[in-house]
Amino acid sequence: SPARVLASRRAIEMDDEEIAKLVEGARASAIVADQHDFLARLDAAIEAADDPTDRGTLLLNRAIARQGQMDPQETADDCVRAFELLRGGSRPGDTALAAAIAAALKHRAGRVDEAIDLAVEALVAAESHPTSEEAARATNARAALCALLNGFLVAYDLATTAFDTATEPSRKAVAASTAATVTIEAIRAGVDVDIDLLRRTAAHLLETTSDEVAREVIGPGVAAELALLEEDVETMRSLRLREVLVDVASPRLAAWYRMVVASVERFLGHHEGAIELLDRALPDLIGGGEHFNLIRAYEERSHARRAVGALDGALDAALELARVIRHDQVDQLGRLATQISARADLEVARVTLHRRANALAEAVMVDALTGVGSRRWLDMALDELAVDTGRVSVAMFDLDRFKAVNDRFGHPAG
Repeated sequence: SPARVLASRRAIEMDDEEIAKLVEGARASAIVADQHDFLARLDAAIEAADDPTDRGTLLLNRAIARQGQMDPQETADDCVRAFELLRGGSRPGDTALAAAIAAALKHRAGRVDEAIDLAVEALVAAESHPTSEEAARATNARAALCALLNGFLVAYDLATTAFDTATEPSRKAVAASTAATVTIEAIRAGVDVDIDLLRRTAAHLLETTSDEVAREVIGPGVAAELALLEEDVETMRSLRLREVLVDVASPRLAAWYRMVVASVERFLGHHEGAIELLDRALPDLIGGGEHFNLIRAYEERSHARRAVGALDGALDAALELARVIRHDQVDQLGRLATQISARADLEVARVTLHRRANALAEAVMVDALTGVGSRRWLDMALDELAVDTGRVSVAMFDLDRFKAVNDRFGHPAG
């Protein structure tokens, strides 16, 4: 419980309600730009926590709060530290969540090999305790991670499960956002998934969420994405795509929202406005390692510039788009080569261990001198016979004066 997270209150004077807000406020803080006061309280709580598991939980919540910022590396390190503190403890759901978020942040930071290792850790931790509420949160984080790694079918199934099983309002909103993002990216990548999940999540974010930023920024943005995919001009024109709360939102969220609004503007023929919005969104998309949205933004800007006759600008955007795609291709092929190499090493190790195990078994079961079954083999054989027949007979032979053979010809001959 949140009250248990802070074992010592000597460094921080807070009542139970404030402590609960500290833990629960991490998700809400992730989508807003101004986090100074919240992070200051959270930093103090981390400093005061003596128990490693409590400290790990607080570090995880700090990472959740900060994942909407542009630089992922420091937040990734927080999450890795949280995972290390939580691993093997009493909170396997939090362990899985920490590993999944750390993997996604490492991927954004360009540390792909580390991301894959952490993704495996997230899977193992979640499977060890699959029914907990924390494991459901980890499922949502794994969905986002699989989408980053272009595993859209797996991501879609995980996101659907997370959205359908979430009950607490703020967690339902987070799951809805992830499910919407996964569905949008899957459809745009040409993967056959059901668009109805996007309709359901858009409706939820527009109508039921109590968080203002989620309702006024994420909800309309997701609805706009749905309208773009369905080429629904009437809905595009009726949406309240405003800039009022965008600056209040986290940098990553604001960059995505401006890109979506720019896509709508371009679709409706307002190319100059689209270019202006994309110019504002691109620096944050570049800095945040958002390659999927970055590729899309360059493509949108190239089309918009061409539409207004700025052919040089369109060419520049197209060239930059090609560079980003090539970077992604090299990254993915390099990751595949690394995985193949690692798999080969594991297979060699497996075969070697199998051979050693067989050799050890033979050494235990077979007498090295005579080549016949050993006493251990006899025990096992008698047990098997007893099970099969219920009765066992043993014949024993004793060769008199055999010592003379051994003395004259040696034990191997004997």
